[in-house]
Order: sequence, then structure tokens, then C-alpha cells
Amino acid sequence: MKEQEIGFYLKKISDKLKSRADNIFQKHDLTLAQVKVLGFISRNGGYVTQKSIEEHLQVSHPTVVGIVRRLEEKDFLKCTVDQKDKRNKIVSLTEKAVLLGDILKKERAETDDILLAGFSESEQQVLHNFLSRMIENVEGRKTC
Repeated sequence: MKEQEIGFYLKKISDKLKSRADNIFQKHDLTLAQVKVLGFISRNGGYVTQKSIEEHLQVSHPTVVGIVRRLEEKDFLKCTVDQKDKRNKIVSLTEKAVLLGDILKKERAETDDILLAGFSESEQQVLHNFLSRMIENVEGRKTC
């Protein structure tokens, strides 16, 4: 099998996954960047500083301000001033965002089910190992 073929297959899978994700996000009037912010906040206990969002996403302050503002307008986030340090803005998830997180987790599980349909448990493990190694290869790390 040629290297080009593997890259072609990976690109095709990636494009299909992106299209599926875009359709899911669009149903909820969200963009990928907004979902990344909600996911980051969720993984960090439901509230973070706005500065930590900037650092995590590695984007500018104005970009995060815009994303947070739009999510607040859509009632996914609530922003407050940090009582310990008035210079910080605390961004927290609303109940609507928490419920959406549950929906998106189910959507991710369905996507995994679609991707892995017809694969045995052992085949899934082998695939996972191969994909992990491929990621390490493209990131320039050596495997054991």
C-alpha cells in the first residue's frame, strides 16, 4: 500500500468527521470554536478565567472576548468578575451548556459507533494502537 493511499483515507475520514460535527454544531447554533470553549470549561469543573481560555486556545484576547460574548448571548455562559482578583473575568457554564454537553457526548459516542461498526474488540485495540503510533510519527516522537 502506498503512503499516499493512507493519507487519502485519513483525509477522507477527517473530512467526513468534520462535516458530521459541523452539522451537529449547526443544529445547536454553535461553531467549532465555541464548542472548544465549552468543552474546555466543562473539563475544568464548569468555570475558568477568560485568560485561561486564551492560553488554552492560543488565540488573542479580542478573539476570546468575541466567542465568550456570543456564547453568553446564547445563554451557554455566564460571566462574572473574580472576587479575589477584579482584573479576572470568571466564565462559567449555564445549565443549558451542561445539558448540551450531555447531548454532544452522546453524539461523539454515536460517531465512534459508526466509525467502529464491524470491528471486533481486538481489531479496535489494534486500530487504536496503530493510530496512536501514526500520531506519534507525524509529531516526530519515537515509539517504544
